[in-house]
Amino acid sequence: MQENTQPFLFDRDNLRQVFSSRRRKELLQKYGYKTLTDLYRTLIAQKSQWAEYIVGLPGTGKTTFAVDCKWAQIIETQEDIHALLTLSFDKMVFITCDIEDEIAQNAWAITLIHTNAQRVGLQRKQRDSDIAEGEAKTAFGRQAGSVARVGTDDSILVSRLKTDYEEKARIVVYKSNDVNNRDKKKDIQIKNLSTKKKYTEAGVVTASGKWTPAQIVHIEHQLKKVLSLGKEKWLTSFVIIGQNSWGKYDLGLTQSERTAIINLELKNALPIISSSTPKFITNTQGKIIKIIPEQSRAVLGKERLPQGFIQWSYNELLTQYPKFIKNKDAYAVKVFAGYNFINIGTISMEWTSESISATFIRKCLLERHIAAIKPYLSPTIFSVLTSEHNLQVFQRRYSLLQERDQKLLENKEELIKKYKLKDPLTQQALVNKKWVPVVLSKKYASGAKTRRDQAKIMTYLENVDQIIRKSERVIKKRYGKLIYAKENMLKI
Repeated sequence: MQENTQPFLFDRDNLRQVFSSRRRKELLQKYGYKTLTDLYRTLIAQKSQWAEYIVGLPGTGKTTFAVDCKWAQIIETQEDIHALLTLSFDKMVFITCDIEDEIAQNAWAITLIHTNAQRVGLQRKQRDSDIAEGEAKTAFGRQAGSVARVGTDDSILVSRLKTDYEEKARIVVYKSNDVNNRDKKKDIQIKNLSTKKKYTEAGVVTASGKWTPAQIVHIEHQLKKVLSLGKEKWLTSFVIIGQNSWGKYDLGLTQSERTAIINLELKNALPIISSSTPKFITNTQGKIIKIIPEQSRAVLGKERLPQGFIQWSYNELLTQYPKFIKNKDAYAVKVFAGYNFINIGTISMEWTSESISATFIRKCLLERHIAAIKPYLSPTIFSVLTSEHNLQVFQRRYSLLQERDQKLLENKEELIKKYKLKDPLTQQALVNKKWVPVVLSKKYASGAKTRRDQAKIMTYLENVDQIIRKSERVIKKRYGKLIYAKENMLKI
């Protein structure tokens, strides 16, 4: 095969979309890649040498820049796929939202695409609209609104480039707020930026939780402990608030609402972020900090740590409790791998197992058992959550969430019944009490006598699963508008 001289575009979303079908996954394995990750690693190892590297936040126009200015070729045709899998091409343009050192270290040039927040918002809105209309050329399978909550501050990217790659990095700044005008731009050499843009390395003090809602035990013994330790050790402090897992007696509390509830007590003294465990953080003075886990502390509740654990490092925890890390409840420890852990310890109150449970608090709010939760919420938070307006909001949200979940269940059962297929071996219906394609594929496809029967079953499972997921998104979106309608917003 003749080698392609036009550079290929490396975009993970593009490649995930290309290799999403069963047949394409088999093609991967035919060329010696067990998973798509194996292909990523090979491309980075062999093609990042002297490659061009483009980084930038979602919505800044990285793909458009790569195609228009670098003549990068999006992977689309069967010929493209075979050239990619056989590495029959010369150059590659890598695109990522964050800086990946294994690419950046080898790339001969790095370009950060930057524009102001207003333009980023317009471009994201335009792409969401294109996705809804089925006209998005660079969405690569992403859903509308998937990056709506991603911030527009790229100062961490600038800081990393200035500190580690200033000799080969530049910034392309788009100055126009017109999403269709890509001519008004200027180049800035990273090496010409002030050394104040460089990051420093340091430890931090942090914690994580969902806080649905935050109780006295969280405010007084965990969050204020993070604050006091940060001041005592002169370390940057922050906490990570997790996404709502839609638990029992769910009130539909959003991340912003739970943050606002916490700040009723903390008065914005503690930065609260909604991302996963960061590698870099911006302190209150605007300085970028590269987090050194071994110099950092994570303050966790005793239910998140092994029984008897008081205050040790991550390695000591692994040594003393080797089986704990395999436990499903060890997720809070895993996200802070390398950190030193502090157990908030024994609570100086008579706490029952129910009263320290967020589920118990939510249940009482829904059933209006107000007196039962008063001892376990701060006076300010108690007053806000138990106001007549908010109690009515909780009732309406809960009813809508229950209705939504019932619709999702009925919809799934209806679609599985509609697209029912028979097992070529037993002629039994390919249905399961719990729709889990992986479980079904192992149960049915592995027993098929021929590859054709196996492929037939797998194709069915994948297609029906995609139909179910698409219909679920429609239902969730419709109910999301009702749950968070104007009259259902909390007063905090």
